[in-house]
Amino acid sequence: MIKPAKIFCDNCEKELDFVLIDGYLFGDRLLEGVMFKISLSENGRTCIGVDSESEVYMKQLNWKYWKKQCEDFCTEYDLAECPYCGEEVLIEQE
Repeated sequence: MIKPAKIFCDNCEKELDFVLIDGYLFGDRLLEGVMFKISLSENGRTCIGVDSESEVYMKQLNWKYWKKQCEDFCTEYDLAECPYCGEEVLIEQE
């Protein structure tokens, strides 16, 4: 198993295992407020789930489809949200 790379939040000065992306950015109003968890690995950006408040809602949707949409979107999108402080975090892949 590949160990995910770390992301750093300058605002709260924490090393993050994942960041959050609002599903509205790629799923419009259907996914508005659904926060997708994104981690970094040697293979790129990976969607590892959604926040706990969105899990029940996502069970009624096609998870595999939306996971892929999220990962495709994240290949070109570099801004996310820190899960601790909510501030913007730059996703940088070395």
